[in-house]
Amino acid sequence: MNHPDGRKAKTNSPLIPFLLLSLAAALALTGCAQTTTGTGATGQAGGVSAGAPKDKGALNMIFPDFPVPRQLEVMTDESFILSLPQFRGGIIVLKGSIPPESVQNFFLAELPKRGWRFVSSLSSKASFLAFRKDGGGQCLIKYQGLAFNRSKVEIWLAEPLSEAVETGL
Repeated sequence: MNHPDGRKAKTNSPLIPFLLLSLAAALALTGCAQTTTGTGATGQAGGVSAGAPKDKGALNMIFPDFPVPRQLEVMTDESFILSLPQFRGGIIVLKGSIPPESVQNFFLAELPKRGWRFVSSLSSKASFLAFRKDGGGQCLIKYQGLAFNRSKVEIWLAEPLSEAVETGL
């Protein structure tokens, strides 16, 4: 896949392995820190909180500089957000009536307006876009077409919080 300005897509970026490793570590932390009762309530341990966004309003509140197409709906049972004193991140899964090409065009147009730099892309059965933000924010977007011109989108976000960036944590 080529970038809209004609550049060849890079596939040798260390960003994707870094994101996968970061999110695997985050998943491991949530497995140790999160407790669930029979009613599905999420508990907290050691100052770690995790949970699924209820809707895009929750997503926009936690990640205000990260827009998503309005045609997409958050799948709360497949999503989670992790907040630590030095870090916030998560995997947000969305589905909706929007073709994959429009998903790609949306993120390539909208994220740079909010300070995210396009880093790399990869196309296969599912396609990927990678972005980076000054201050250490990283994002991997996986999107694929579904039946009836619908798409499934997974947004893997990782952002150090400003205090952690300033102190070098």
